[in-house]
Formats: sequence, structure tokens, C-alpha cells
Amino acid sequence: MKIELVSTGFERYYLVDGVKSPSVTQVIAYHEDKSFLNEWKNRNPLKADTTCSSARMRGTNIHKALYCFHTDTTKFNKVVEKFSDEENKYLRGYKDLIDITTSPLFLETKVAYIEEGKGFGGKIDNVSLLKACDFVYYKTNTQVFSKPEELFIIDYKNPNKAKQPVHLISYCLQLSAYCAAFNFSTQLTYGLNKALLVIVSPRMTTYYYLSPQKLGVYWDIYKELLEGYYLKKKYDWKKMKENLGVHEDDRGYPRIDKVNYLPE
Repeated sequence: MKIELVSTGFERYYLVDGVKSPSVTQVIAYHEDKSFLNEWKNRNPLKADTTCSSARMRGTNIHKALYCFHTDTTKFNKVVEKFSDEENKYLRGYKDLIDITTSPLFLETKVAYIEEGKGFGGKIDNVSLLKACDFVYYKTNTQVFSKPEELFIIDYKNPNKAKQPVHLISYCLQLSAYCAAFNFSTQLTYGLNKALLVIVSPRMTTYYYLSPQKLGVYWDIYKELLEGYYLKKKYDWKKMKENLGVHEDDRGYPRIDKVNYLPE
């Protein structure tokens, strides 16, 4: 399977065996309810623009450092030398995790999923081996990785403040799509079926574990989003949240059912 990322200056897309395909984020963004974000931007557009720009730059720099951590110590040190105090603070939030990950086997791997003429592409740069014996998931105090060393996919997010669980849905959809695309593209005998979502904010670092069951739920939803993207039919985002165990109370605040499919 030949996968090529194309950037025209107006849009970015993937060519998968010559077939034009959207990226994972394009598919999700087509359906996603961003009303809360738009309301925030409208209240203070200048602050919103500054905040978003700094967040994008910080995310790019930190991802670059994490990419170099296991592969090029010299380059890692050079990247970190240019970090601001704020960026160093965010990077320290990842210390516990990167200290127990071994050298990633796949870096900047382009993956794609094509079925019945419809598909999508993406680029994975954080597929890691984890020393499972050194990782105990803090919410359950158990090891969620069953093998001494197990492949998993990890995504790092660096928001300006802690995210509410209801705002993690898009991240979960991304992870499920990347896992499915990797498993579809690769010729390997194993597949990715576990994921960690790591959210580092100025005050805390939070790990969210996505089990094979929950990744499967999000993958089923993503396939519906993909179908809607090609048919130009918007998915009912509010109904999806309710099906995942998220609803709003009489005042419009998000509430989470005890049994839900949000990350643990």
C-alpha cells in the first residue's frame, strides 16, 4: 500500500494507492460539535487567537522533543535547550511515562484504511513499547498491559488547562482510527488494540487508558463518521455523546453516567 501526504497550501490530504482520502482529523472535524469552543472565541477573540497560537507552537515543540527522546539524544538536548520555562514545565509532566517506555518500533509511520472505495489516512509517530512491569494504572492499581513488553499507541495533548472528560471524545475517536489504520496497513502478525491518552496541563498530568473494548466502540462510531463524511451527511454529535454516557442537566452542564464509554 502506497501512502502519500499531499499539502497544497489550501488543504492536506492523503493519496492511498492513488485514491484521494481525508485525514483522521478532517473526518472528525466535519461532524464535531464545537459550539463551546466558538462561544469562547467570540467572548474574547484576541485572547483566543493568542492562546490557540501558543498552544499549537507548544504542542509542536513538545511532540518534537518526545519524538527525539528515544531516537536521537543530541537532537533531543538541542530541542529542549530552546524551550521556554512553560514548555519545560509541560515536558516534566511526561517524565514518569517516558522513563518507562523503550525505543518505539515505528516512528512517523503513515497508515491508511481503505474499504469499498472509502478510506482515510494518517501519520502515527507514537507507537511505543512499554515496560509493563513498571506501569501500574493509577485508577485501578493494576497492570493493564499483560505482556512483559507490549506495543501500544499513545497520544500526547498539552492544553492550557485540564480537559473535561466530555471533551476527550474526539481524542478517543482519533486513537481508534489510528489503531485500525495501522492494523489494516501493516503486514505484521499482531495488531494494536490498547491506547493511552496523556493530558498534561499546567497543574497536573492525567493518564486515560482505552481498553480493547472501548477502542472497539469508538471504531464503530468512527466508521459511521467516515460514511457520513463521504455522503456529506452530518452525524448527530449530541446523540453520540448520550450513547457514550454523556448528557446535559437542566442547566446545560455536562454530566456523565456511571456506566459510560469515556476513557478510564
